[in-house]
Amino acid sequence: MTPEEHIFAVHRGVEPPELFQRVVRVLSEDSGWSRIKFGDQSLSVPSDELHRVANVAFEMGALVNCDRGSAIVRDVIWHFKDQAPAYYLMIAGKKISKRYLNSNLKPHTS
Repeated sequence: MTPEEHIFAVHRGVEPPELFQRVVRVLSEDSGWSRIKFGDQSLSVPSDELHRVANVAFEMGALVNCDRGSAIVRDVIWHFKDQAPAYYLMIAGKKISKRYLNSNLKPHTS
C-alpha cells in the first residue's frame, strides 16, 4: 500500500466526537476495528466509520509555507461536500482560524 491508501476521514458516531471529519492515518486493521493516528494519539475506531480520501498533501504537524509565511498544520479536516481536505494552521504559536486548501499551501523550504 502507498501512504495515501492509509488516509481516511472519520464519519459521525466515533468517540471522541472531536474526530468527526478529521483526516487520520490508519496504522492497522483487525476484526472491524482500525488503529488510527490522530496527532500524537493512537486510537481504535470502528473501520466502517472511516472513509478513504485522496489528495491530502499535508498531515498534522507538517511545516508549510502560506500567504502569512511559515506555519505548522494544526488540524486537517475533510470537507465531505467539496470532497477535499482543509487545513488549519498555527503561526508563531497562534492558531489561525482561516481554512486553507491544498492550492494555498506549499511544502516549507528554508
